[in-house]
Amino acid sequence: MTQHRQAPPTRLFILPWDSELPWDDDPRSRDTSDDPGWSSGHPGADTTIDVDDPYVEAFWLPLLGPSATWLIRRLIHELRDRPAGFELDLDATAKALGLRYSRHESTPFVRSIERCVRFGLAREVHADVLEVVTRMPVLVPGRIQRLPAAARAAHAAWETGRAAALSSTAGGTR
Repeated sequence: MTQHRQAPPTRLFILPWDSELPWDDDPRSRDTSDDPGWSSGHPGADTTIDVDDPYVEAFWLPLLGPSATWLIRRLIHELRDRPAGFELDLDATAKALGLRYSRHESTPFVRSIERCVRFGLAREVHADVLEVVTRMPVLVPGRIQRLPAAARAAHAAWETGRAAALSSTAGGTR
């Protein structure tokens, strides 16, 4: 017997998800089945970065994939211009990203939205309402371990450099 799912909407309402740690306030919004690294106890877990920071391309892109990375950037940029939220035309947005959208099947665009949700960058609050983070979180250990070896090494160097910069700005130089 085939199950019939409700056809996806043609438009979504996009709202800002203002939580600093989106995965802490709603455990359903994250995939933790094989990832013990989603922990607010990690020293960098409460750190967020701008979506235009090179960090996103270097470390989020290999995890999210290009379509979801472009989509989350586009949504965050639009929320900067319209912080109260906005209506997103799904077909027009998919075409602008070079993707196809169909209300009746899973498409690369739909899968990009699903990836943003699975990685805790967005959450569905209603069938046609999506909340989206306004800044990107720094990766936690479970996600870092999924990066290719060269990216893991680069992330370790990034963390070392960031820690040194933070301690010097806090007057912690000795």
